[in-house]
Amino acid sequence: MPVTQRGRYHFTIKEGDGDRFFIAAEPAGERIEKLGDDLLCFDLSASHEEARVVADFLDRHINTISRTIFP
Repeated sequence: MPVTQRGRYHFTIKEGDGDRFFIAAEPAGERIEKLGDDLLCFDLSASHEEARVVADFLDRHINTISRTIFP
């Protein structure tokens, strides 16, 4: 039977190569054990300001991140 794990994460902006930015979901409380120390991120083709707007939106509207684990 599949098991769903949930965790609390905070979305932050990280700088990649050149002028590229990405949003990272960093632990902000309970973590998803199966993710371990892996970084959950979204690579964007966006300016720093656009990335900040997206990260702020995600922080306001996503309560938890979930992962379903199949045996």
